[in-house]
Amino acid sequence: MSEHPVIARLRAAGFLVLPSFDSNGFDSGLLFVQQRQGHVAVVCAYGDDYALSARLPMSRDWSQPFNPTISRRAEVVSFAEAVDELLRLARTTQPGSAAEGDRASFENGVQ
Repeated sequence: MSEHPVIARLRAAGFLVLPSFDSNGFDSGLLFVQQRQGHVAVVCAYGDDYALSARLPMSRDWSQPFNPTISRRAEVVSFAEAVDELLRLARTTQPGSAAEGDRASFENGVQ
């Protein structure tokens, strides 16, 4: 059994893949995350023709966890387009993972 080519690209780039629920409670989506220096790269995919992606800051106000951390809304694009854009951005920024302090701050909700 072969792996979906777009999923294979994300996994090869070091993204963690997790199941994701849709608005009806079914696990029909996939969530891909990768911690990078100063941000978290995220792809939410619900099919080959419906995906969203963003680079989100490591800090978040955990007293208001559902407030957006970015000012512009992610656009719905194809899964391949979302991955192309995130991987392109990753190539144009400095390589490396998040610093241990940044990772701890994100996980513990400290800004």
